[in-house]
Parts: sequence; structure tokens; C-alpha cells
Amino acid sequence: MRQEKLSGAQILFAVVAIFALAALVFAVQSNRATESNQAVAGIGATGDTGDTGDTNPTTPPTKVKVNSTKKNKKKGTATIKGSVNKPGKITLYGNGIKKKSVTKKAAGNYKLTVVAKGKKKKTLNKKGKVKVVAKIKFNPKAGKNVLKKKKITLVKK
Repeated sequence: MRQEKLSGAQILFAVVAIFALAALVFAVQSNRATESNQAVAGIGATGDTGDTGDTNPTTPPTKVKVNSTKKNKKKGTATIKGSVNKPGKITLYGNGIKKKSVTKKAAGNYKLTVVAKGKKKKTLNKKGKVKVVAKIKFNPKAGKNVLKKKKITLVKK
């Protein structure tokens, strides 16, 4: 029996083919495992469990609106007015802003005052205006937390 020598390219091709075949077998096996796990977990074909994170499925999604901002040029502050659709805690914070919070016992309107602090306050007093990003976090009693950001230029004259 005569043995033929294989070239380096032929050996490389054989090795790549073996790895590709192994990867294909692994992908098929893992796909079967994923399908069976999804069936056990109750996940549909789209991957959606239908869970919105709320404990009560009839609860509407959490919403926070920023209706208006009004600047007080004499004090160098701004007032944010808005509304929420659930009871909970509304917190105003951000870089260079004094942290403030309001607790609402029912859905309705809120009012928060943006006041500069630290370097932002120094810039406001020196130059007469400063840009800040106010973050409004709503932590409802039932549902997911919501974060809104609002760019505001504080002006002091």
C-alpha cells in the first residue's frame, strides 16, 4: 500500500472543515436546548415573555412629563413643572444642581426648583449664565423607575 503525502494547504483545509462541522453540530444542539428552555420558561417565538416588570398586569406604564420650565433671572434659578400618572417619589438632581425631591400621594402635577451649586453656582455668579442638565427620576410605588433629562440654561442678572 502506497501512502501519498498531503500538502500544507490540504491539511489546513481538512482542519478548517472539521472545525466548521463541529461548530455546526454545536449550534444545532444549543438551538435545541434554547428552544426547550424557552418552552419551559413560557417564552414565545418572538422572545417576549409578556412581562412588563409590573406586579399588577393592569397597571398602566409609568409616565413622567415635563410641561414647562420658567427661569427666575433675579435669583438665577429655574422652576420645572410637570405631571406624573402614578403616586411616587420625584427626585431632581444633576451635576451642579442641588438635589430636591417631592413625594406625590396621587397622580398629578409637580413643581421642582433648579438651583445651582458648587462650580456651576460660581460660574453663574461670575458670568451671569450657566448650562446644566437636570435629571428628573420618578420612582413610582408600583412599576418601573423613569428618568427624564432636561437641558436648562440658568440666567442671573
